[in-house]
Amino acid sequence: MIEHFIKTAIPRNGRETWEVSNAQAELLLWLKPGIFHSMGFSRSNPPPPPLVMLFDTLVAKVRRNYESYAALRAAIAPELQAAQQIVAPKALGAGAFVPPHMVTSITGDADELIALEAVGQLFHEDVLKAK
Repeated sequence: MIEHFIKTAIPRNGRETWEVSNAQAELLLWLKPGIFHSMGFSRSNPPPPPLVMLFDTLVAKVRRNYESYAALRAAIAPELQAAQQIVAPKALGAGAFVPPHMVTSITGDADELIALEAVGQLFHEDVLKAK
């Protein structure tokens, strides 16, 4: 989810400027509560401190300028890999999460694994159940 955000929200590839890197970092900070909430964390179930520290380190790295987009991706790879180990799905699927917008926004660029086309609206199953 974070990798896709970095690639698509305020695109940076070929635009390594302070304005772009700072805007990406500020947007990530603004989205931090929503990102943690989407992973199942809340006030009663806070994210583990190592994950919070990784996120903050990631934001600091995103805020910097690099000589290329590939250099940025290489710089943040350790934090993304470490975060994946913390939140990776468990044997029974706990921790698995794909935000609905990701299913409809993956375009199949060269570094994407799949390509999907949006064909309708997504609804949570609770919305469709009769009350």
